[in-house]
Amino acid sequence: MLRKQSRRLRSRRRVRGHIEELERRALMAASFLNGVEWRSIDGTGNASTDPNNPAFRRGAAETQQIRFGYGTDFPDLFGDAIITDSSTPKSRENPRTISNVIHAQNGSVPDKRLLTDWVFQWGQFITHDVDLTRTGAQFNVLSDDVTVGDFRIKIEDPNDPLYNVNNPYIPFNRSQFDPTTGDNTDVPAPFPPGSFKKNNREVINAITSYIDASMVYGSNDERADALRTFKNGKLLTTAGGKLPSFNTPGLENDNAIGLPADKLFLAGDLRANEQVNLTAVHALFVREHNRLADLIKKNYKTMNDEEIYQMARRIVGAEMQIITYEEYLPAVMGFDHAPDPDGGAYNPATNASITNAFAHAFFRFGHSQISDSTLLVNNAGKVVDNLTIAEAFFNPDFLKNNPGNVDLMMKDWRRRSGRRTTYSWSMGSATRSSALLARAASIWRRSTSIAAATTGYPTTTRCGSCMASRLERFCSR
Repeated sequence: MLRKQSRRLRSRRRVRGHIEELERRALMAASFLNGVEWRSIDGTGNASTDPNNPAFRRGAAETQQIRFGYGTDFPDLFGDAIITDSSTPKSRENPRTISNVIHAQNGSVPDKRLLTDWVFQWGQFITHDVDLTRTGAQFNVLSDDVTVGDFRIKIEDPNDPLYNVNNPYIPFNRSQFDPTTGDNTDVPAPFPPGSFKKNNREVINAITSYIDASMVYGSNDERADALRTFKNGKLLTTAGGKLPSFNTPGLENDNAIGLPADKLFLAGDLRANEQVNLTAVHALFVREHNRLADLIKKNYKTMNDEEIYQMARRIVGAEMQIITYEEYLPAVMGFDHAPDPDGGAYNPATNASITNAFAHAFFRFGHSQISDSTLLVNNAGKVVDNLTIAEAFFNPDFLKNNPGNVDLMMKDWRRRSGRRTTYSWSMGSATRSSALLARAASIWRRSTSIAAATTGYPTTTRCGSCMASRLERFCSR
């Protein structure tokens, strides 16, 4: 109870802060930039600066996810065979049937605690900062490099809206995996010393596991460079600075309906066009980066393009962390259960890589929070239009034709209750979207000096570890 009360009081005090304080402290610190080490784009060098140390790549893009309980899910212990509802002997029920029973409802169920639509949208945005698992038919090939496994999900109920008598299956492909894993060979086990295990098939995280704003800036140099103007530290935009740039370089982008590549927006994460609410948040943070870059340039005219870019990037990354740990997690989990950002300490020995269970199971609860439509609300609070969730998918023209829709959509998110969250331990206070960015100021208040604020990562690496492991333990306990 004392912890709950103290955290709520601390939370209220931080709401009174302003984003300007974060900016002021960062700008004051610009005189200490000599020798400052900026975050790498791909997440390397976090736990160790030695490229020969395995810790150098922990949590980096294109590295293995952490997995627990391999033998339980893979009876052959290396990954060719998986347990399904058709396994012999049958040990589990059909996943589509389970889903239909658990999630059966007659209509939309609003959140009883009045959490707004900002909750689901921030959840999607932040998960695109910490994990991306590519999937495809090419990953269905088994360890002999010849046999193609069948991993479709059967639909048992003829009344299921997806049921087709001629093809009663949901297409399903396996995940990208480390090609050095997933074969029937023995490799050294980490414990006990001198023991061996099968060479488990391990899934790859294509982006950084840290809360580092990689969905804004990218997780590799090619994408990061394609997003930049290389002038005054700013990011490329369209619509007079209101929207992200288009994918004219033709980089990897999710494109479920086959639109021309250059008609899609380009962001740090390839899923930015998935639905227009998500694209709107990308637009918000591109604007935020460029606003900060202008402010930095105005106050420090001698700083070059790279320094302005990196300083603005650092502030945006801090905003992401504070919003997540001070607003989003307490709102979703409750103050008693959310990790306390003041109660941890960075430990370079901790593997901050994302866990397979967190990326593919635990953080999927947000799918149940999505509203069936987005309302467009003007400054007077009047609904002027609406967009169904079906219309929102891969619809860049909705924003391109009217960039002002970004503002109209966000006015709906902050005023309307979202949908029910489908887990029992959800409790706490509603997200206050008006206070989100103001929270970021506190990351700089915690620094012992201006120099410390710019030469280290006061909470950045710790937050990555918490996202990857602390929440995973909470989920599974």
